[in-house]
Amino acid sequence: MNLLWDAMKRQPTRRLWAPMLGTVGIHILGVSSQDASARPYLFADAADAVMHHFSPDILFPPMDIFLEVRALKQAPGFTVDRCALEARGLEALAQAHLCNLPHITTYYKNMASICAKYRQRCPTAAFVTAPFTLATLLAGTMRMQQVMLENPEHAMAIVHQATRLVREHITQLITRDCTLLCLLDPFASLLHCDEYQLWAGRATSEIVTSLHTLGATGILHICGNSSHIITAMAATGADALSLDSAQAGVDLPSAADHIPENCIIMGNLNPLGALLKASPEEVAQETRKLLASMENIPNFILSSGCELVAKTPFPNIKIWQPPPAAPIQKNKCEPMMC
Repeated sequence: MNLLWDAMKRQPTRRLWAPMLGTVGIHILGVSSQDASARPYLFADAADAVMHHFSPDILFPPMDIFLEVRALKQAPGFTVDRCALEARGLEALAQAHLCNLPHITTYYKNMASICAKYRQRCPTAAFVTAPFTLATLLAGTMRMQQVMLENPEHAMAIVHQATRLVREHITQLITRDCTLLCLLDPFASLLHCDEYQLWAGRATSEIVTSLHTLGATGILHICGNSSHIITAMAATGADALSLDSAQAGVDLPSAADHIPENCIIMGNLNPLGALLKASPEEVAQETRKLLASMENIPNFILSSGCELVAKTPFPNIKIWQPPPAAPIQKNKCEPMMC
């Protein structure tokens, strides 16, 4: 079952709207993201605030790319960046498990609650850090780049362990009926195409295969300019690709030419552009322009290039919702090889 296609079928006369509003939800509560991280119960409250004020077609809770790393800091005998520097650190990583760490068990509880509450209303996505980005955060960005060059076998061992952790992580979420997962892989945009397939794409594909086996739907979200790896991203088997804005370098209609019709495209208004800084009229104009450019592409869901800034003006968010419009069938275009 593909939750995104099912949602699109239920709304055949208009585009779905899937903004990443989690941080806005936290701001509505009157707290900072740091406060929300320290008080995990606010996570579900932020999701409720988003649904109450904006009613998106797909609900994205607050994004926290450091969740898994912050949890692993609690693992006995494991120092976060040591796995890149010595075999002993890698051995400790091999003994680590996410599913019994307090930060993660609280996340499971919150996500299960949110998914159950809104199951009849809209799909709810759970964010999960993808293997390559998790490995990079564990090792440290500069250290990971160095180890990839000087000791690729060791670097690949870190990626393999990160893949194991992510596989355990998604299994726990899916068993709690969180069946729409958004894999976050921002560091992957820094890789060349052949590097992406080796270091990130293969591991992501393993995770996508695992979540499909368990009956879940997977979104792959990569921040930054991912234009050079679009075809490789689609080859992971992800059910949807969530792409960054034109200002980040992603031309969404051109990207659509390289994505199979059975893969959904999500994006790509700039959260740091008109949505944050312009008038509602300018946001509406930018939205109309994007919708017009994607009118022949039925496998498109209107979203943001990444999570919105906390203080994004409410009128800009509300006017961003797409009007009813019948999609026009797209001519089939063969994807280019990476």
